[in-house]
Amino acid sequence: MFDPLPHAPDSNALELEVLERWEREGTFEQLREQNRGGPRWSFIDGPVTANKSLAVHTAWGRTLKDVFQRYKALRGFDQRYQNGFDCQGLWIEVGVERELGLNSKREIEEFGLEEFARRCREVVVKSAA
Repeated sequence: MFDPLPHAPDSNALELEVLERWEREGTFEQLREQNRGGPRWSFIDGPVTANKSLAVHTAWGRTLKDVFQRYKALRGFDQRYQNGFDCQGLWIEVGVERELGLNSKREIEEFGLEEFARRCREVVVKSAA
């Protein structure tokens, strides 16, 4: 009746299989519709780090936050599911400023705002990958 379980499960493949099924069946949208109008619950979480690779302690924290949101959803709470605001752009700018050896807004302007912004975007793209 049941397929035998492997000795060591492929967690990544299982997660992708679940996500594909949820996408195909519209599971998340159905849950949102089911909870619409229920008691409101709000959870504000900062966005994913854009200025460096994701550290394991950050992943643990985000996992716990996700579990708590899922629990509240299963209890019928209507949620916004919107990440909060964070000023990570400042840390990207500070890092690029240091990398270029710049020490002030005036020096950044002399370097060129367009090129400075391009280099900041490169950091975000690299981190997002």
